[in-house]
Amino acid sequence: LDAHVKLSQLYMKSGMTSKAIEENLVIADIYMNQGKYDQAMDMAQNVIGAEPTHITAREKLIEVYHKKGLGEKAIVECQNLSEIFLKKNDVDKAIELYEKILEIEPKYYEIHFKLAELYEKKGFNSKAMQEYIGMAEVYTQDGNYFNAVEAYNKVLSFDQNNLEARYQLGVLLADKMDDLDSALKEFELIRRLSPTHMDALQRLTLGYIKTGQLAQAIQVSKDLKNKDILGDIVDRYKEAIDNNPDDYDAKYNLGIIYKEFGDLENAIEQFQSLVKCPEKLLDAYNMLGLCFEQMGMGNLAINQFKK
Repeated sequence: LDAHVKLSQLYMKSGMTSKAIEENLVIADIYMNQGKYDQAMDMAQNVIGAEPTHITAREKLIEVYHKKGLGEKAIVECQNLSEIFLKKNDVDKAIELYEKILEIEPKYYEIHFKLAELYEKKGFNSKAMQEYIGMAEVYTQDGNYFNAVEAYNKVLSFDQNNLEARYQLGVLLADKMDDLDSALKEFELIRRLSPTHMDALQRLTLGYIKTGQLAQAIQVSKDLKNKDILGDIVDRYKEAIDNNPDDYDAKYNLGIIYKEFGDLENAIEQFQSLVKCPEKLLDAYNMLGLCFEQMGMGNLAINQFKK
């Protein structure tokens, strides 16, 4: 060590700066091996002071910061070095450093964005999309919903048929942004792209029910061919009626569901309970007539239609 230090000093006195820098890097390695991280850091910083774009010195400084647990300083140095690589048009090295930064701090939004841009520049569209999806997930966790929507839309600008991004965008719009109409458009697109996407179909069914689009809800329920989901829908209406026996809209919708799925006895029960409601009276008689007709009870059907 002493010999390397003396040699470095002599090189500097002789104006042989590049040779002195090489010796300083050797000295830094020796300090690192001895666990003397502060001294190693000083040597690396001395080199950078003499030659700010010296890649090896900055890499050693990053390593020292890691050893000392100085995550924030390591991130700053990674950024500095990545900028040097980008100026040299070495995109691959810059990508490696951005990835290293995200290992240290996964929620570094700016780096996620820069990394996605670099992936796009290299033509790694699938990696870029995954990066934007990762950004969207982090944004969502932090309650930054508008930026999350933008990130998912960025994915869809690469691939309109990306079901993962489209589904998560729909969930985000429905659950976090109270924009059920836009969410339903996303789930409907998924239904067209992938008719067997059960999660999207279930979301679509419940969304149509919430917005009063019962005919669409029933059609999607039929596509699902899933009695459990139909049962969930029925249970929701039963719960609403239990909580409010005068919820005639819920009774009417429940009657429609029973009728569409062939449970005419329960449908009739619901429609008969509506005759107490003047606003639903005509609809109730009409639906009762249709149910009796479907059951082959012509006389009863005629009576309801006359009413």
